[in-house]
Amino acid sequence: MNVDTVKEKIYKTPTVVKQNTRPVVIEETCSNDESKEVKEVGEEPLKGAPNNVTRLFSPTTPWVTTGYRSVFTLPISYTLSIQRTSIFLPSNPTLYNASTCPGPTRFLVVDSAIYSLHSTSITSYFHSYNLTPHIHVMLGEESHKNLSSLTLLIDALSDYGLKRREPFYAIGGGCVLDVCGLAASTYRRGVPFIRVPTTLLSLVDASVGVKNGIDYECCLTESKYKNRLGTFYPPVEVVCWAGFLGSQDRRNLSNGCGEIVKLSLVKSEEIFGLLEEFGTELVGTGFGEEGSEEVKTAAARVIELSIEVMLQELGPNLYEFELERPVDYGHTFSKVVEMVPGADIMHGEAVNVDGFFSAVLSFGRGWIDEATLTRIYKVMKGLGLPVASDLMTEENCLKALEDAVEHRHGKQRIPLLKDRIGNSICVSDITEEEVQRALNFLPRFLEAAEKNL
Repeated sequence: MNVDTVKEKIYKTPTVVKQNTRPVVIEETCSNDESKEVKEVGEEPLKGAPNNVTRLFSPTTPWVTTGYRSVFTLPISYTLSIQRTSIFLPSNPTLYNASTCPGPTRFLVVDSAIYSLHSTSITSYFHSYNLTPHIHVMLGEESHKNLSSLTLLIDALSDYGLKRREPFYAIGGGCVLDVCGLAASTYRRGVPFIRVPTTLLSLVDASVGVKNGIDYECCLTESKYKNRLGTFYPPVEVVCWAGFLGSQDRRNLSNGCGEIVKLSLVKSEEIFGLLEEFGTELVGTGFGEEGSEEVKTAAARVIELSIEVMLQELGPNLYEFELERPVDYGHTFSKVVEMVPGADIMHGEAVNVDGFFSAVLSFGRGWIDEATLTRIYKVMKGLGLPVASDLMTEENCLKALEDAVEHRHGKQRIPLLKDRIGNSICVSDITEEEVQRALNFLPRFLEAAEKNL
């Protein structure tokens, strides 16, 4: 019997069978002649913790004296609210109510860009509740999503003396929220934190789930890896307010739209239709903050739907036990492209480049027609998003496929559009030749599409 076969049998999840109200685990092992031996392992609850710990006994395993199984279900619950009015108005108690910890101070991590615009409002808000804000200013953007930022935050938390059950506020874009979440999950082995997303991308993506992380540069491979260090750790509350978007520049708004387009392509024809009708106006008006009532309504609907779709997708699979995830659309080739040294490409932009390339792969398989591919192209261009990049070389694409197999446990599991916008399936059979054909087709399609805009 080869090593792989043995590993497969060792790591195979045992089958649990009910027998006389006591679970009996049927285990499969291999003898030297490769025949199967079946053993029964009884379980008996311990009196001191009958709902969590059972004693295992198996007379046919002489190398084990005593065994125990410990089961603990971690309660995961957090509230996400979309605010109608400014969260810094003293009449809006949401931020104040998010932390019920006693004491006269609150610890806040604030994105440097937000601090420069809202420091007075933030301070005044907490003062109105007789609280003193202790503010740690953090640099945002991908280049600062690293160990250095994490260490500086841990130092600040230690200097402040954050208590074990004392929540801190994380106010910023996706990179700041990712670093704060990782710090919260590791400081004192876990402290509560409150997310306040301030960019379009973080509003519809980073703030919704329970993932946190930083990029990591490996000294052995001399490569930089996106989100290589991270945890699954929920906030206690997420407070969303679209008012932050009015101060975002056009590129950052377009960047956030990269994640929204992704969701529309794999899960929501309604979102895609709204982007098709209002996309250009949305990015030109601070995502509706400075637009007409019609545009404001469209912006609010897009944000609400995007959050709902993400929650519906992540809720049943919060810890990603299921690795075939539609919301991974646009997150295969983009991960390698983003980490190219000196690359001038933002996360949502890279996701969109990947997303359009993936649409080309679907077109190449005959799963969508040229009219659908053209619609996707026009929506993306209307939002000011790139649909191609010189960084999408054959070498980088093949490297991304290898990384996907490693990251998604032995298979590519790449979402592709199937039949229509709003529907996708995951595939694990994309070949080098298929990538080459798509890369060769892309510039020809773009040249023709540009002429017809």
